[in-house]
Amino acid sequence: MGNSSNSDKKIQVLILGLEQTGKSTLLKRIVDAARATREEFQIETTNGFNYVNRTLSNGNVFNIWDLGGDKVNKDFWPIFYRTLNVKLVIYVIELTEQETILTSLQDLVILMNEESLKEANFYIIFNCIMPKTQDFKESDFKKKVELIISRIKEYPIFRFNERLRYLIIDIKKSTFSDSQIDSILNFAIEESNNKSY
Repeated sequence: MGNSSNSDKKIQVLILGLEQTGKSTLLKRIVDAARATREEFQIETTNGFNYVNRTLSNGNVFNIWDLGGDKVNKDFWPIFYRTLNVKLVIYVIELTEQETILTSLQDLVILMNEESLKEANFYIIFNCIMPKTQDFKESDFKKKVELIISRIKEYPIFRFNERLRYLIIDIKKSTFSDSQIDSILNFAIEESNNKSY
């Protein structure tokens, strides 16, 4: 305990995206990932920010900030990413809400070109909110996501392929395993020469 180790190093992570995209539900999943059973819960829209601290088995400690995505709270995003040394942005896009996808992509491109985030990696969570009676199948959304990724690539983005990974999931219905959460968070510290796909 007396000497410095990986466990002393706190890695800053931001969860960003428009309001009602599933950011707070994702944060809840990150907190509950290690539990044997998934609890039913009600998540309210974030007013300001939520914050959790998570330590992985490899000793890495993550400070995870879930920031509100409404117009007022979005104005505060730069305060966080210009103050914290952010290593990972988890960006949530609600894939079944067609009207907001373009705005989500515009915000994402701006963030990826922010000077303060030029060294940060980005993990996009494409959240597919399914009706209660309908099961989520990743294959149903794969082509749509590939089209979105190709659209993002049309913009000049610093080290695009090295900085981006994504996951297609229904956050509310799906159970995240510990290893899935570890993989997402550890992307924050992967070497820049690792390609995303």
